[in-house]
Amino acid sequence: MRKVKEMLLLIIGVFMLCGCSVTYNLTIDESTIKEETLIHQDNSNLEELNTLYLDKPVNYKVFMEDDDIESIGKENDIYVRKFVAREGGIDVRYYYDKFNKDTISSSFAARKAFTNVGYYYDKGTNTIQLSTNNGSKAFFEYPELDNLTINITTSYNVRSHNATSVKGNTYTWNFSKDDNSKNIVLVMDIEKKDEEDKTKPKEDEQVKEDEDESKTSSWQLILIFIIGFIIVLFILFKINNSK
Repeated sequence: MRKVKEMLLLIIGVFMLCGCSVTYNLTIDESTIKEETLIHQDNSNLEELNTLYLDKPVNYKVFMEDDDIESIGKENDIYVRKFVAREGGIDVRYYYDKFNKDTISSSFAARKAFTNVGYYYDKGTNTIQLSTNNGSKAFFEYPELDNLTINITTSYNVRSHNATSVKGNTYTWNFSKDDNSKNIVLVMDIEKKDEEDKTKPKEDEQVKEDEDESKTSSWQLILIFIIGFIIVLFILFKINNSK
């Protein structure tokens, strides 16, 4: 019975089962890290998909240690699961918005894609580094997966990265069966972009204030010179009249 149960868990535990492509979106902010996984399915049979894609714990260790699928969610956080209809199929969406710097490396979705996931704060260099091992294991575990797109959006300044492409503050990595040797490296400054932008106007205002003060000082010197010149002329006039 246990062997049958383990086989059943293996089947329904596949996070990206039967998906020809998957999009993984990670949003990194100062206080929270949000994660969304979209499994693009050509299958439009909602009942069948609902059976295949069950609730998943956000922490991959919970699934590995707990073999009772019914108890998941009672004591552990689970992803918000939703089926989104689209032209030609359905997207299976798993979403969670309460990750932080200490828990993101234990993400169920991230660890299903990579064996090693690191998220490190380095106070010495004032940076955050997100990194993975080379190659996604998803293609080996789920042979029907053809493409994996990873989008990381951050409000921090990015110091360095090895993304496939960049659009605005979103960094994208494309993995496929034929191109699966790369890893993910993203190094971010701890201070956020908008915080830096807020300090910029203040710096500009300070420069303007300095310029205004300089102009005021110049006019004051000129005025003092004129007053002094008038006083000297008045004194000379008095001296000449007294003779």
